[in-house]
Amino acid sequence: VMWANNSVGNYVWSSYPTSNPSGLGTPVTLSDGLRFSTADGVCPASSQSLETLPVSFTSFTASAEAGAAQLRWTTASERNNSHFEVERSADSRSWASIGQVRGAGDSDRTLDYGFEDKSPRPGQNYYRLRQVDFDGQYDYSPIASVVFDKAGGLSASPNPSGAGGTTLSIRWPQEQPEGTLSLYALDGRRLYQWTLAAGQLEQVVNAPSLPAGVYLARLRDREGREIDVIKLWVLGE
Repeated sequence: VMWANNSVGNYVWSSYPTSNPSGLGTPVTLSDGLRFSTADGVCPASSQSLETLPVSFTSFTASAEAGAAQLRWTTASERNNSHFEVERSADSRSWASIGQVRGAGDSDRTLDYGFEDKSPRPGQNYYRLRQVDFDGQYDYSPIASVVFDKAGGLSASPNPSGAGGTTLSIRWPQEQPEGTLSLYALDGRRLYQWTLAAGQLEQVVNAPSLPAGVYLARLRDREGREIDVIKLWVLGE
């Protein structure tokens, strides 16, 4: 890659040239950053020396273990590293900080770090590290992601139902403290609501008390977020 650094066609390659190169060549990939002095018109002859990045990441991974997201990363070297802000996103665009891990300051050896997100969201979870220097400067790590199954789920048997009624089976894991199961008519009227505790549960819906038609069963966590929704068909005589 070459960079045309001014209007008269001076070029800077991957190392300092003794003079502006007159033709194309094969550049060399560098792992260090090249910092230019804009006060001198971005001229290679007056540029500062090569400097290593504040933190050199060699890995950053996210994995699902026992209902939590385990984040692990390794640095090969650190300069002026105050701490890592752990950030999470559901869409890889909007990010929120969920924790902090102290950095090593200065280090020239391999260091391993870890962080546990005990409350990942159902579905895709994206993670990144905001590496912050002591002077407030910061940079970001690559993004890692992990998928978690739905926090709960619904099934009904039989469905469609007749005179014998139908049984709603609820998968509601132990780490979820409570939730609600609601039965709605298609016009939005809530007909029944039950409070759920953790564990495997079943709730019998008495189909004969419901007119023939289609109904919605909705499962929500205690914050009101919808976890699952299914349709129930009640048959007539």
